[in-house]
Amino acid sequence: MHRFPAVVSLATALVLGVSTGGSLAVNAQDATPSTDGPAAAGAVIYDTDGQVLGVAILSALPDGGSTIGITALGLEPGEHGVHVHETGACDPEGEKAFTSAGGHYNPSGAEHGAHAGDLGNITIAADGLASLEVDAETVTLSELLDADGAAIVIHADPDLNDPEGKSFGARVACGVLTSEAPSA
Repeated sequence: MHRFPAVVSLATALVLGVSTGGSLAVNAQDATPSTDGPAAAGAVIYDTDGQVLGVAILSALPDGGSTIGITALGLEPGEHGVHVHETGACDPEGEKAFTSAGGHYNPSGAEHGAHAGDLGNITIAADGLASLEVDAETVTLSELLDADGAAIVIHADPDLNDPEGKSFGARVACGVLTSEAPSA
């Protein structure tokens, strides 16, 4: 891990720039991993009121899988479960926010806690800032960027990896993954 310190700093700058109406230009200079699919994907993460809370940047690993970096600003302090969800839709309307994103990304049919989309928890500091970096060896960008897409979802509570998948609470933030550069 720790391949993303510059990316997390960049994502923080992007979040701060987007949330204050600024803009940021980025030039990729790293070598492209040897994959048959996309080399990178990203998402702008919004809360239920449509306010930008963060960004997610996914980068393909040379031997398969992805590194996922998330930076967030403005969530309640504490731990929040983070997942890749199976559908690229983030509608906050309805009885429960962001149910349009479907369930956790789980192509192998594993139990909760072993889903490919189970990314653990992001810890929000007292000042509202957080970052998370995870190597997800079974998450491939070509699968996430398929016809129905995928989303990054942040939940209200920590994910305790309970088999029933109920510990992480409501969906409080969501971003649709795309191979385009994130913009708000």
